[in-house]
Amino acid sequence: VEACLETALAAELKPDFAFYNAVVAAFAGRGDSRLAEAWAKKAADQGFEIEARMQGALVSASVNAGRGQQAEALLLEAASRGIRTDLAMYNAVINARAKRRDMHGAEEWLKRAVAAGFQPDIISYTSVAESCARAGNLAAAAEWIDGALSIGLRPDIYMLSVMVDGHARSGDIEAAGTWLQRAVDESLQPDLITYNAVVNGCAKKGDVEAAKAWLDRVAAAGLQPDLATYTGLLQALSKSSDIMGMRQVLQEDMPNAGIVPDALAWNVLLRSCASMDPPAVAVAEWGFSAMVKSKVSVSSLVLQSLTDVLGKSRATAFCKRLGVDSDAVMREASTGIGPAQWRLRSESRSDARLARRLSPQRLKIQGSSVQPRP
Repeated sequence: VEACLETALAAELKPDFAFYNAVVAAFAGRGDSRLAEAWAKKAADQGFEIEARMQGALVSASVNAGRGQQAEALLLEAASRGIRTDLAMYNAVINARAKRRDMHGAEEWLKRAVAAGFQPDIISYTSVAESCARAGNLAAAAEWIDGALSIGLRPDIYMLSVMVDGHARSGDIEAAGTWLQRAVDESLQPDLITYNAVVNGCAKKGDVEAAKAWLDRVAAAGLQPDLATYTGLLQALSKSSDIMGMRQVLQEDMPNAGIVPDALAWNVLLRSCASMDPPAVAVAEWGFSAMVKSKVSVSSLVLQSLTDVLGKSRATAFCKRLGVDSDAVMREASTGIGPAQWRLRSESRSDARLARRLSPQRLKIQGSSVQPRP
């Protein structure tokens, strides 16, 4: 882009505002907020007045890059300079606050949207409710949902799923099920992410029967359980120290459903084997062998779990028999699947619905899509 600009200037051709607008939109579209802002400044330096579309793209880029405070500053700047804003800009910064679990900040920005003359929509209310739920205040989340209904907004699956997710995370499976049924009663089709949230809630409580019952409800709803669904069931079985039940899920149920267990799923089994007194050596060796045979990469965390079951020397010898270089795995631990990456996978599940609410189909800022952060 720089080369294109230099060529134009050398030819004594002055790029017009459309050129700068396109460049800013391009960088914003890929989430590069700093370059988008740099090119907006170039446009301003050339005497062009920043207008709504470009300012919206800058807000979008900042949200995508996780720079919520910068997005807010840009929105305030637009208002102070008389640049036309829209509700989508406000929704973007509300969502940014929701991502940070900032309940009060999200509420404040919704109030600012109203003060600016905008009527909050279902996305606005859902985002504020989400921020409350993620902050652990489910009562406040319910109040915001009721507020949306009181002004005639019809709930969508995203809004009601906020309450399903929130109650499932808190371990109140009954309340989560009540909100999910409410979605069904509203002729809204809960998706697999919603059902998985309830299964994971059952896992946190170690309620195996409830987890299995919700797995059956997934199938009854015409949905196909996925890796996350079965991992939730494994975690519920782990809480009950039912290693044979876990083996059945890994050996039969998941393969029959066409699902290949990943390292996290296998590690749930290995950690359970390590927690037994005495450790369940035979099941651990079976599980590790099956994982290797299925060509799932052995991580340092999995190797540590195996070591906790077998002991250092026996684990090393067992790995060698299977063709696994345990020393190499530990040396490459920083680039393998470690605790941080596994935590990210867990967080990405809980954030999946928030990301979908930020999808291009639901949020548009002056013609520029707000993309969920990867």
